[in-house]
Amino acid sequence: MLVSRRVAYSLLGVVLAIELGYVLYPALRVFIVGLSPDNFTQLFASSRSANVRALTNSVMISIWTVIGAGILGTALAYLFFRYRFPLRKTLMTLAAVPLALPPLVGVLAFLFLYGESGI
Repeated sequence: MLVSRRVAYSLLGVVLAIELGYVLYPALRVFIVGLSPDNFTQLFASSRSANVRALTNSVMISIWTVIGAGILGTALAYLFFRYRFPLRKTLMTLAAVPLALPPLVGVLAFLFLYGESGI
């Protein structure tokens, strides 16, 4: 059964409107409110505040995670390319599993953010 272009574009418009209304607008609103000047002054109110320490810790963890992932990824890529060994294909598949995790993490973030205890 073929659907006319008009019906297809109408359905696409409805889906996009729902996405804008229920997903993108709340996320954009949280982003805009989070970047307000009042929040920045509150964040950096004192030089030794818990917020500054948390921000510093987050940045340091991010930097070390990127360095570690780069070293591990380079070593695994060299190992898989250079050598043939048993379970090579299985390990290559397992190495690709983290590519599927970001969508799962995104879903969990939305559940926590917009769930009962969230905003």
